[in-house]
Amino acid sequence: MAANHPDFDELPLDKTGPRGNAWGLWGKDDQLGTLNHLTDEIVGQAARENFKTGIRLSLNWSMKGASYPKFARKNLDLRLINKAPLKHAHDDEWSFNSQCSSQWDGFRDYAYQKEALYYMGRKAEEFSASDHPNSIHHVSAKGIAGRAVFIDWYSWALAQGLEIDAMSSYEIPFDQIVKTLESQNVSIESLRAGDIMVIRFGYLSQYENMDGAKREYLDKLYQTQKPDNIGLKPSEKLLRFLWDTKIAAVCGDARSLEVWPCKDLEWHLHEWLLAGWGMPIGELFYLEELAKTCKQERSQLARTKSLFPNEIDFRLLPIMAVLYLLAHIDRGNIGNAKIEGMDKDLDLVGNQYNIASTIFFVPYIIFEGPSNIVLKKVRASIWLSFLIICWGIVMTCMGVVQNFQGLVACRVILGVFEAGFFPGAVFIVSSWYPRHEPQQRLAIFYTASAFSGALSGLLAFGIARLDGARGIAGWRWIFLIEGAVTVAAGLVMPLLIIDTPERAKWLSDEEKRFVDLRLRLSGIRSNTEEGDKFSWKLLFKTMVDWKVLLGIILAWANSVPNAAFKFTMPQIIKELGFSTAQSQLLTMPPYVCGGIAAWLSGRFSDRLSWRMPFIVGPMSVLLVALAVLFNYSKNVADNVPAMYVGVMLAQIGIYPLLPGISAWTGNNLAPSWKRSIGLAWLLAAGNLGSLIGTNIFLDREGPQYPTGYGVSLGIICLAASCALLMEFCLWKENKARTQLSEAEIRQKYSQEEVDAMGERSPSYKYTL
Repeated sequence: MAANHPDFDELPLDKTGPRGNAWGLWGKDDQLGTLNHLTDEIVGQAARENFKTGIRLSLNWSMKGASYPKFARKNLDLRLINKAPLKHAHDDEWSFNSQCSSQWDGFRDYAYQKEALYYMGRKAEEFSASDHPNSIHHVSAKGIAGRAVFIDWYSWALAQGLEIDAMSSYEIPFDQIVKTLESQNVSIESLRAGDIMVIRFGYLSQYENMDGAKREYLDKLYQTQKPDNIGLKPSEKLLRFLWDTKIAAVCGDARSLEVWPCKDLEWHLHEWLLAGWGMPIGELFYLEELAKTCKQERSQLARTKSLFPNEIDFRLLPIMAVLYLLAHIDRGNIGNAKIEGMDKDLDLVGNQYNIASTIFFVPYIIFEGPSNIVLKKVRASIWLSFLIICWGIVMTCMGVVQNFQGLVACRVILGVFEAGFFPGAVFIVSSWYPRHEPQQRLAIFYTASAFSGALSGLLAFGIARLDGARGIAGWRWIFLIEGAVTVAAGLVMPLLIIDTPERAKWLSDEEKRFVDLRLRLSGIRSNTEEGDKFSWKLLFKTMVDWKVLLGIILAWANSVPNAAFKFTMPQIIKELGFSTAQSQLLTMPPYVCGGIAAWLSGRFSDRLSWRMPFIVGPMSVLLVALAVLFNYSKNVADNVPAMYVGVMLAQIGIYPLLPGISAWTGNNLAPSWKRSIGLAWLLAAGNLGSLIGTNIFLDREGPQYPTGYGVSLGIICLAASCALLMEFCLWKENKARTQLSEAEIRQKYSQEEVDAMGERSPSYKYTL
């Protein structure tokens, strides 16, 4: 391949030659023309991406398909020769014109008519030389193999109600080729260097289905004159696309690729493509079986696509949502237990409650990363189920503790086992969906944490009515019952959690292939096993990756106020003058609003494929909420409605953050091992904010809590600045990567090197 591929406007390269020529681009002795685009790397990539089903189709039309070959060429003469004196041995003796059926026009086929010059400026008298210049055998040495893009124009035209006579000089403009691709859910921009365009004009379909009288008429016509023929309309726009996209070859099912007779000799395709660029033109390719198969494949693809997001969402997200709901209820119900009398029964004094709340996050932070490494080596369904059962058992044990030390011990162990669930769940969800689809899914199950606050208050309100039953305090019943429910859920999870598409028995092989292809094309999966292996070097590089480090600061904007409000909201509401029971119930509306905000934010972010506004936006809402609460807390009694609205706004600002931050970080880390480690490290270090959040709303400062509101305001301002900085850096990097074309990247790097680079690959575009 040429080191530098000139733009269309730079043609002709040989300034002494005819218009549009690219002579000399691939050297003075070149015999392959645009087939030079078919490098080993490009052909290998095409094979990896497209060899999936094993379906094989011949594109050869029968050599006896035409009653009379086009342009009065010789028909097939096939003779069976007996090998005398042997009685039972024969040879086939073939005599035919190579263009009597399916064929590629070679570089001897057509010249610039006025100049009588063929590809590379060669003249007809040179063709008898010993090296056979412009002979088709140069092409056949490696063949024409690459990614073929099938463009079923004929089916599209019939669907539009167009009346098509393929035996006439019907012109097909380039715009209709673009529209045909769009109808096949393919953008014209997705075509790339080395592609082979295969266009169905409907010529052979009509020829094979015409009545005998019309065929006889055409056969006689072909013997005496050049026939009219459907084909592409020559134009600068078409030629510019073929050249700048670096198409390797183009073929169709008509007798001529371009409309015949050619009406616009300035852009005469046979001259530009064959004589000018050395781009093979294929004619009379039999595309009927291919069209039928592709139609069936598209039907299957449409059915498969309908599974996404519906069926996968249905099987994956409710399970994760329920489990995350249980996780948040089990870690946060200590706040509900407190106002039901736990602190008095356990003789908690000073800041002992804050210590018990906070200590949970120490092991939680430490074990998030190691847990995700185990998850990658063990089946997710088994590992997560083990964690769920263990933390459920610990939760029930909290119902029988007798002192501060026992409470702290249980909270530490609870943190160990809960640590692995959320990063594992985020990794599983991000492993099922392409890069621009996971945020609304993460928001759906993360919303469960918002509803956990509402449900936790409701459950605590109901369970606490058991106070005194069997001599057990109401707050103990909260831990005992909720822990038992978690254990029961963990026991059935191995049957319900879906691990990977390959293990999903409810997916057909075709559907698994479709999922795999979507993930590979979006960069979620590596194309080679070598590109996705664990190493300690990868672990270190991921932990110091600037995107992850900035993401950690963003996560603090969630974890600090989230932890603070989760453990303090019932107390803040109670200080507005409500009873304990009323306070439990009034925690529900803010959490519901937060959950709805998270889902809406994720939905719009995925639709726009843009993360930053849906992170900075909620941060701005949170800033307003904290300002309202801080201002009106100086006189709580006279500002109860404003304070409660502030609490609701705070949840609306908090809950969209972590799904957005997790999706943004996961979108920009590759391959899957790096994404797994990066997400776990992001969430672990991000949860350092929880240590802060559980200790800034001090009882002695209520109801104004200047430390709590002040620290939260400062961290959110810092995080918003970091989000804007990350957006700028990613935009700048994407802009720099546009300097190399896909073909130039493939020429410079092997597929293994591209996969090993992960998101640092020049072909990888960051999500903004």
